Amino acid sequence: ITVPISFFALTLGLKNHKKSSFFIIGITGLIILILALILGQEILGELGEKLVTLIGSIIVVFAHFKNYQTCIQTEYSFRDELNQTAA
Repeated sequence: ITVPISFFALTLGLKNHKKSSFFIIGITGLIILILALILGQEILGELGEKLVTLIGSIIVVFAHFKNYQTCIQTEYSFRDELNQTAA
């Protein structure tokens, strides 16, 4: 369930902010998570699977965080523009 929800959120961020860098970073993290799932313990070993999953998760979280920061900056910029227009 993590992959479809993250993909949806990253796609919305791309549509709203037009910043493909966050989308690409997030997709990279999702691909790493999928690889951890596919390769599993048999190929990566228990520790390897955990490390690959952790790395993929950190990358996805970073992309979501940068997208969130952009949302906040955009909101403040919009408020400033409204305040200046109203004054």
